[in-house]
Amino acid sequence: MSWKKYISSESKPFAVISKIVDAILLSVLFLVMCIPVITIGAAWTSIYYATVKSIFKERSYFFKEFFRSFKDNFILSTAAWMSVLAVYVLSFSAMYVVFNSTKGIPQVIVAAVYIIITVFCTLIAMYIFPAISRYGMNYTTSIRLALLMAVHHVKYTIVIFILTVLFAALMVFSLLYFQILVIFIPIIYTSITATMIENVLDDYMQYVEESDEDEEEEDVAIFKDYDE
Repeated sequence: MSWKKYISSESKPFAVISKIVDAILLSVLFLVMCIPVITIGAAWTSIYYATVKSIFKERSYFFKEFFRSFKDNFILSTAAWMSVLAVYVLSFSAMYVVFNSTKGIPQVIVAAVYIIITVFCTLIAMYIFPAISRYGMNYTTSIRLALLMAVHHVKYTIVIFILTVLFAALMVFSLLYFQILVIFIPIIYTSITATMIENVLDDYMQYVEESDEDEEEEDVAIFKDYDE
């Protein structure tokens, strides 16, 4: 048995190693593009698209697909991200004020309201960026679509929400105590959640095909095929 077949570019071990390296590099690229903060939405959209198309389906190179998605979806992704970020900032700021100014039942009620708002916003964020990566649509439609997905796919929504909270906590822990782990978190999270979100997006394709033909053109999502 020749050792050369194990290092051949067509061998299974080489293909697995190559895919792992690509995934790690994609994760690093995502982190770099998140540094300006304002670009997190576009980066989130792009890592999802590149992960599914280049890592899962092995079509095209991840670097090319990441920046293709980043360029095509920058405006919408940024608008969506800034909206999500604004809700988070306002909610956490309000809760900080509440916990330092009121006590008792009013404190609990107000805090509960803002926690619900934060959770609601997170549910939208979980779906909106993957949806933007696959469909051409306007801002209003993207929000409505994310809500539709979250409500109509409760089982997936619950699992993805739990994973989102866990990975967010893991990211904070890694930044504080084990920085090298940060490199792997984005691609692991995206890969796990993408297996579920792709099923949701496929279901939405059927929804689009069965939707009212009289719907305004600007509100109709345009599917972006991974074969393109």
